[in-house]
Amino acid sequence: MRLARTIVTTATLLLLSMALFCCATPEKRATERPEWTLHDDGLFIGPEKVLYGVGVAPAVKKRGLSQRMASNRARAVLASFVADFGKTMLNTRKEDERKHTMIRSTEEQDGQMYVDMRRACKSALHHAGVRVVGHWVDPNDSTVYALARVEFDTFLDELLKNREYSRRDHEYFTKNADRVFNTVAGKHAQGYAKDNWP
Repeated sequence: MRLARTIVTTATLLLLSMALFCCATPEKRATERPEWTLHDDGLFIGPEKVLYGVGVAPAVKKRGLSQRMASNRARAVLASFVADFGKTMLNTRKEDERKHTMIRSTEEQDGQMYVDMRRACKSALHHAGVRVVGHWVDPNDSTVYALARVEFDTFLDELLKNREYSRRDHEYFTKNADRVFNTVAGKHAQGYAKDNWP
């Protein structure tokens, strides 16, 4: 008698477990994925100018390789943004100087300035501490997502530490950082995070 009750109880629990599993439809499971994975590769901006780069990589046999690919793509998104920030800052300054002084730099000087700025932005981004703060694997096709983040203000602080820039450079960059940031964000950002992601 006791054995029969045990068998009935076990069978009942098994049936309940199967029913609960079946109720977890793919649509419901999809809503449980992190919000940032609902986007493809791209830049997203959170509160207080936190920059997020989302990288996506297809599934390969070695899961670790997919994660590295996705992480590198997420970092590349941030690197692309700061490189364009630096270039736009120089272009803005050139236009301002032409309006007020009518001084025009040579093509060679321009080329060197862009090279120096690109190098400075790359270094500043590195020292600002880009971090890959999340990975997620799609259970349907094993696509790997990676999320990298960096605080823009920290990047700007690191950029201003560059000793090659004069006091005048620092003043101009500081004064116009918000204006240039908004211009570049308008070109690059695919969306805005209402709250800080991880």
